[in-house]
Amino acid sequence: MNPSRMVVPCMKLSKSLVVPNSGVMARFASKTQGQVHPGYEKIKEKYKHFQIDDGVPIHLKGGAFDRALYYATLVGCGVGTIMCFQYYYSAAFPKKC
Repeated sequence: MNPSRMVVPCMKLSKSLVVPNSGVMARFASKTQGQVHPGYEKIKEKYKHFQIDDGVPIHLKGGAFDRALYYATLVGCGVGTIMCFQYYYSAAFPKKC
């Protein structure tokens, strides 16, 4: 079979799969016009909370839990750094038996 003959049916098939039926889209659009999902309103309120310019970094605006996670991360990084230098010291000056 000639490859150019196969292209036309494949293109027709792909068009029917990719382009949605406009009638279906119109029904859904008219049904929800003017209504907003309540979850969307909650998200908008959260956005407003995080957009306030009060000098607090964005990763700490969540409250006490975010602050606790931030400081736990700082402590973990500090302990890891100290342990790295401890390892370097013990590798540079091994104990003599």
